Amino acid sequence: MTAVRPILILSSVFLLIGCSADRSLTVFGAMSLTDALTEVTQRFEEQTGIKVDCHFAGSATLQRQIEKGAPADVFISASPKQIEALQAKGLVDAGTRQDILTNGLVLIAPVDTAHSVTDAQTLTQDAIKRIAIGEPDSVPAGIYAKEALINLGVWDTVHTKLVPGLDVRATLAYVESRNVDLGIVYRTDASISKKVKILYQFPDTSHTPIVYPAVLIKGSGHHSLAQAFIRFLKTPEVATIFKVYGFSAKADDETEGEPSDQRKHSQSSEVAVLILSLKAAAFSLLLILPPGLWVGWILAKSSFRGKSLLNTLVMLPLVLPPVVSGFFLLMLFSKRGLVGQLLFQLLGIEIVFSWLGVVLAISVISFPLLVRGIVTAMEGVDPRLENAARTLGAHPLKVFFTITLPLSYRGVIGGAILGFSKSLGEFGATMMLAGNIAGKTQTLSLAVFTYVQTGADASAYRLVFISTIVAFVTMWLAEKLYTKREG
Repeated sequence: MTAVRPILILSSVFLLIGCSADRSLTVFGAMSLTDALTEVTQRFEEQTGIKVDCHFAGSATLQRQIEKGAPADVFISASPKQIEALQAKGLVDAGTRQDILTNGLVLIAPVDTAHSVTDAQTLTQDAIKRIAIGEPDSVPAGIYAKEALINLGVWDTVHTKLVPGLDVRATLAYVESRNVDLGIVYRTDASISKKVKILYQFPDTSHTPIVYPAVLIKGSGHHSLAQAFIRFLKTPEVATIFKVYGFSAKADDETEGEPSDQRKHSQSSEVAVLILSLKAAAFSLLLILPPGLWVGWILAKSSFRGKSLLNTLVMLPLVLPPVVSGFFLLMLFSKRGLVGQLLFQLLGIEIVFSWLGVVLAISVISFPLLVRGIVTAMEGVDPRLENAARTLGAHPLKVFFTITLPLSYRGVIGGAILGFSKSLGEFGATMMLAGNIAGKTQTLSLAVFTYVQTGADASAYRLVFISTIVAFVTMWLAEKLYTKREG
């Protein structure tokens, strides 16, 4: 009996935990719904006592996460396209789909902009250099924007000006930070920001209706609760909340919207991505090698006050999250940043969302690895040889070029190879500073991310294979060089 009692207690605890879990829902929502849906779920929780956990991201990202088995109960997309893709794979309960909301597409600019837009043709003017949109092959806001630009006859002219974002809120942020001239977002996103203003509303006839469908994910363990939540989304009370945020309730007899497929694939080809990545990595290596040799020589052969601090600052990007390094670079080199403002005013050079931004980002991230290799190599040079040369009157630079560098060159080359390889694989800082612009700033890692987001798995696999081979070969070469140097 004493053995049975603990089992009964544990069973009761697990039963209570299970019952508690049954009173919660996980809702995946399009990023543009963040503010409105957060308030709606709070109201639902107050009225029902059911806990709702919301996860917001771009609709394409959420679709891919669900395909990979993410535990969602309800999915609310900014386009029927993602719902239908999941339905084709048997991942949604099609009978539960409800079209909840509609939205509009607008052109925005910073509140103090000097630009004036009367129609879509204005976007072709040379004065407008950068226009932010959602990724036009995967993000619904970007797909609708591309469709509108095509239908209004300006796509072929303006597509080179476009800066794609991971979702519509990223697009909004690009405009708020003044790193682009204009942006195309949903009407609701423009309404929540005090840093932007609407210059132009795209005609509803220029794109298919913007519809937000909600659906129950098949395999959800909370079928009845999820259905209750979807029904709640269609109530007049919720429609009023959404209206405050600029949405319109979707009438049941309205035509369902689905972005048309009249778009060319705007992703860079795999060969173009590889060439761009190799060029940027090579240029970066040429840029950082001279200062890397100098810093590495100082750290390896000198003793001075502050050496530990210098070493820490040099190595900091190795341990900082790359997106944090990218954020610092963005703040420093944007048009409003201290360095970026000077570069633009004095030389007309723009770093953000440019190829120079790619080079700068990968240089900052790969520099510590290069320096570490150089320091390790130069520390292995016998200081007695260098001291003998100095005793004979040789200048420190002559000692460096005739003794230190020749005896450590294998390790220096190994460090350079590792830095080059790191440059090819950098993602976070490049995304923050240079963006993911096809044919302009889209590197290997960014292209893999984009291909996965858009469902181009075959292209993603090929680039992953190439990246893996390059990484393996560079590591093997560096190891061979270090081994020979030690031998």
